[in-house]
Amino acid sequence: MKPLLGYLVGLVIGSIMYSVTIEASIIVLSTPQSVPEIQEVLAVEGHSTQLPCDISPPNPLEQVYLVLWYRQDEGEPIYSYDARSGGGEIGRRWSDDHGGFGPRAYFQVQTLPAVLNIKDILQHEAGIYRCRVDFKTAPTRNSLINVTVVVPPGTPTIFDESGQEARTVVGPYLEGDSIILQCIASGGDPVPQVTWWRDSHLLDSSYETTFSQTVQNTLTIDKVSRKDLGAILTCQASNNNISIPVSTRVTVDLKFRPSRVRILTKKEPLSAGKYYRLECESGGARPAAIVTWWKNNKFMGKAPSKIVDNGNLTISTLEFKPKPSDHGKSITCRAENLEISNSALEEHWKLVIYHAPIVSLTFGANLNPSNIAEGNDVYFECTISANPDVYKVIWLHNDVMVNHEQTKGVIISGSSLVLQGVHRRQSGWYACVASNLEGDTQSNSIELKIMYKPICGNFKRVIQGVSRDRVSKIACPVEAHPKASRFTWSFNNSLESHNINASQYESNSTHSILSYEPKDDDDFGLIFCSASNAFGLMEEPCVFKIIPAGPPDPPSNCSVVNQTTDSLEVECLPGFDGGLEQTFQLEVTDLQTDLVLANDSGQVPEFVVSGLNSGRGLKITIFAVNSDGRSQPFVLEGFTLKVAELQLESPVPLEFTPVLGILIGVVLTLLLVALVIILVLRIKYRNHKPPQNMQNLGSRRQAKERPFKPDHNIKSAIPTQQDAEEYFCIQQPHPDDDNDQSQTYLLKESTLSHRQCPRSTEINGSHMSLVGSPRNNNPSPYFAGSTGSSTES
Repeated sequence: MKPLLGYLVGLVIGSIMYSVTIEASIIVLSTPQSVPEIQEVLAVEGHSTQLPCDISPPNPLEQVYLVLWYRQDEGEPIYSYDARSGGGEIGRRWSDDHGGFGPRAYFQVQTLPAVLNIKDILQHEAGIYRCRVDFKTAPTRNSLINVTVVVPPGTPTIFDESGQEARTVVGPYLEGDSIILQCIASGGDPVPQVTWWRDSHLLDSSYETTFSQTVQNTLTIDKVSRKDLGAILTCQASNNNISIPVSTRVTVDLKFRPSRVRILTKKEPLSAGKYYRLECESGGARPAAIVTWWKNNKFMGKAPSKIVDNGNLTISTLEFKPKPSDHGKSITCRAENLEISNSALEEHWKLVIYHAPIVSLTFGANLNPSNIAEGNDVYFECTISANPDVYKVIWLHNDVMVNHEQTKGVIISGSSLVLQGVHRRQSGWYACVASNLEGDTQSNSIELKIMYKPICGNFKRVIQGVSRDRVSKIACPVEAHPKASRFTWSFNNSLESHNINASQYESNSTHSILSYEPKDDDDFGLIFCSASNAFGLMEEPCVFKIIPAGPPDPPSNCSVVNQTTDSLEVECLPGFDGGLEQTFQLEVTDLQTDLVLANDSGQVPEFVVSGLNSGRGLKITIFAVNSDGRSQPFVLEGFTLKVAELQLESPVPLEFTPVLGILIGVVLTLLLVALVIILVLRIKYRNHKPPQNMQNLGSRRQAKERPFKPDHNIKSAIPTQQDAEEYFCIQQPHPDDDNDQSQTYLLKESTLSHRQCPRSTEINGSHMSLVGSPRNNNPSPYFAGSTGSSTES
């Protein structure tokens, strides 16, 4: 309580002193030079402001005791700072909560000058404020501050051309449109300035006051373009340079027509019947363009699209299967902004469609296809539609190609076929085939019917076996155009000839069937069948030779082929059928057990028998059967191959087969022939002594002094294999020869054994040894020389 009491006492004393000071001040202020200067302070309502006050002591020994703040002429302070108990921040502060600023004020003494900080100043707090500073001993100092409180304007409002408030976006506008925006700011003291800005650039500062405390500025932008898209337009209202100007901004939105459209698919010929993916791209539209496809101004249906590049591009894809009829038509890709009238852009593609030929075959003009007779000329016309053009046209007759043969009356010219002097064999189905790079197309087939007299058809047998007293059916098929309308039958043999009663046969347009029953031998012979149509009577009747029926002849030339371990095949040639239709039967029996293993029958003598045991000998019997009996059997033997058994301890024994036997026989025969030849040659060589060549061995003295030594360097002296055995004759003195004549011996090269050679033959006074070859009766010199030396021959 004591500090508070002291504070109140001090406050009372201060008030008294202040009154005295005021009175003194009035006296002083009465002098003009003593009036304090008024400082101007501009404050913004709702913002903080600072009121300066010089509290610096007049001399260093002086100190501040008390600072009081007064508002205009009010006698009571609204704020105080007491530094008598301590200065600086520890000084006591007081603020009037009712008539003053309350807790919004704070006196800051550390700054130079000291300031009274006021938060969120209000408009009614504007006025002149006085700061009184009391020192310890120095005179009191007063400062006057004129506080002007500026009231900022309210947030401006933007209106578009239609008078609608624009909050964030204006538009959308079209290219070339004008933008007219009105900005209105109300409130504020003083009256604010209203300006338009784009980014940081001032667009319009021409504002006007319309009502009290209301200011407006109208902005006009002529002919907006694509570069104005997304532009930010800001309207600012400001009446001071302290606070940030209040503003409202809007973004410009624009709508654009498509600026381009392009078909991305390469414009090349297309093939009919194939699927293609056509792509079209459009750009520049806002919002994204709608892309549609048209063919000759006919909508082709919805195609999927995708928007890329932040909405700048639209790509549409169309699945297209062209038809030949699309050739020459125009494909159109159309891009348009549906929000903008008349905004469509188009690109066109004139189609070139390749397709296989479209072919139609007709008879030539002025030709009646139902009235064509043999000998007439017929021509066909193949109508072709193709792209690219055809390079080949072929003609078919019953699916067989027709060749150009003018000498035979067949003329092919381009897409026309001419048949001159047609024959009935040229009847049938005709078609043309046209070919181009896209493929081949066959036309429709049309039938050429040539009128001709009936001819014999394809009947089964000419020789008909008929049993006595048994009715047999004889069929007479004919071919004719138009169909045969009448049949006649007649009989002829060496004894008689007569027509057969019509009651014995039945006829239709294609054949006649005769029921014939021979009674005796005179009823066998020739039966003639004739037919006629509207074109005339057939030129040659159908002839049947009627013979007594009998059993068939057996089949011939039967053989077994394709034998396996469990099956075989039998093939035969059929014999005479006895004049009746025959069948063939086969029977297979086991040679060892005589069990029947298989039976089979058929129209031809060819059989496949399976399911047999391996390694079995078989008896195969084949015979022919007709309605009159069975032929003699044809019997042959066969076998099935053995199954090779696995041998683990001993090799598989060689199985003797006929083929192996033949091979062994051939080899043995060749060996025997070779052995006989060798024996004959050896016997011949032994029984025949060939003449020997003569050799001069020198004089007797030379022979005695120089014994013979074979010269192994003489190539011709070496026996060869092809010469068989060759002999060398050498001379040695004979012990019983008193005339010093040399006895000749044989030296066999292989054994070096000596044989006595024939006596030397004296030629020209020299003793020559003869050496002969067993294969040559003509003597050939082996050694020669008169001086006793050997020379090579």
